[in-house]
Amino acid sequence: MNEIQEIHTAFEFDILTALTNNAADTRVEQFRPVGVDPVEFNRAVAEYRLTYPQNNFITERQIIDICTKHGLFAGSLLAFSGQIPVRNRSQMMNFKLSDRHRVIRVNDMPQRIIADARNSSRMNTTIVTPPPYSTAPAYFEFSAGFVPADMDNPFRVIPVGDHFVLLRIGETPEYKIFYETIIHGSPWLVEFGVGSLQYGSVVYSWQQSFDRFEFRPGIGQTTVTKSRANVSLRLTLDQIQRANVLDLSVNVSPIVVAPRSMFTRFGDAVEVSGHRVKFRASDTINNASFRWVDDPIVLQPVPFGYLVVTKWGAESRIPEIQSPVEN
Repeated sequence: MNEIQEIHTAFEFDILTALTNNAADTRVEQFRPVGVDPVEFNRAVAEYRLTYPQNNFITERQIIDICTKHGLFAGSLLAFSGQIPVRNRSQMMNFKLSDRHRVIRVNDMPQRIIADARNSSRMNTTIVTPPPYSTAPAYFEFSAGFVPADMDNPFRVIPVGDHFVLLRIGETPEYKIFYETIIHGSPWLVEFGVGSLQYGSVVYSWQQSFDRFEFRPGIGQTTVTKSRANVSLRLTLDQIQRANVLDLSVNVSPIVVAPRSMFTRFGDAVEVSGHRVKFRASDTINNASFRWVDDPIVLQPVPFGYLVVTKWGAESRIPEIQSPVEN
């Protein structure tokens, strides 16, 4: 049995068919997100099939299984550096979520943001309350230290603690603010708005330089001089409170399943964590090397999992990510 046949054998499983046939298949439980009500999950799976017949639905636990067995990784489309064929770019542009699925409420999002910040070992949190009769809003100030991943462009990507990351918008003084959290069993990268150096919502400064040992391929252990910086991110109480409503077409980054070698857009600012390629929160340097295979899959996050938007290369032949029509 060749590799493609092995992939077909391993992934020829359709959640909806198993549910519809009331199949006593333990894989339904295996792939359902932990803690999700079975009735609610089954209803969502059926609705996704009816609304998006060309876009198969898969869960985070299926993605873990696929990545583990085939040496792949899941990461934000923001970090993806591979070439996307014209046909697949067109499919991405033409894919639209239904209005009833596009906007969702995550009622505990403001509370979890504040809790994550207060429990972070990498970030200090301060609540700033304006003096009486002031029109200035109250705000949270999140402060952290970081080691720039790219000393030629040190403030292009700025991690703030464990969950926030700032991505600079071109050469402007503005940054897109992203927040990583678990929603419906899946890690989502949520766009939180824009912060500006000009207006003080983002502030950074150099702290100190230091030497440390690193392993470099072909060189071995060597001493590298690094510089540490400080960053502060200010979010108003109103910004945090409004984070409980998400537009999945705008605020949540699509996911790509592909080899690690296709996530090089931000260099060492991303790292591998399990089956995920994530923006790193610490100054850990990842020295692993990975193979090159042209087999990406682009996924749209939805409650309880993802819809397959487009795919190309060898991995597109995995039955699990094919549409029901193709199967």
